[in-house]
Amino acid sequence: MFTVEESARIAGQRVEVFDYFSDLRNEQRWNPDVRTVRLTTPEPIGEGSVFTEKVRGVGAMEVRHTLFDRPYRLDLIADSRRMTVRFRFDFADLGLETGFRAHAEVEPWGAMQLIEPVLRPVFVRTFRRRPAQIAKGLAASRSTG
Repeated sequence: MFTVEESARIAGQRVEVFDYFSDLRNEQRWNPDVRTVRLTTPEPIGEGSVFTEKVRGVGAMEVRHTLFDRPYRLDLIADSRRMTVRFRFDFADLGLETGFRAHAEVEPWGAMQLIEPVLRPVFVRTFRRRPAQIAKGLAASRSTG
């Protein structure tokens, strides 16, 4: 198991950033590794919401909101045959920006454990890009609608 952390500022008020990010159906707009996302529980989105995703390099995942403290904190657990990832996201009010802090505990399974030394730096590089990708997706969503 290994952990990855990243923090950044994202343009937009905290509630807007939280709402955009917590609806994982938006992930296809900003995460190039996500192929499909589907909400499998009834709306509204909140604690206990479950999504299924297909992710490049990982395959099918089930992602559950385990803590939903709008607009302050979101915890997720993402399970697949290859790994389990526990995420914690914190959102801070910085006026016209949002302080975004991400923490992930990655637990590879099976053969993925053998390549953990290679997997870790890939996760770090990918995780480092995510805040900018989220910000770009959020900005694009404002212009479309």
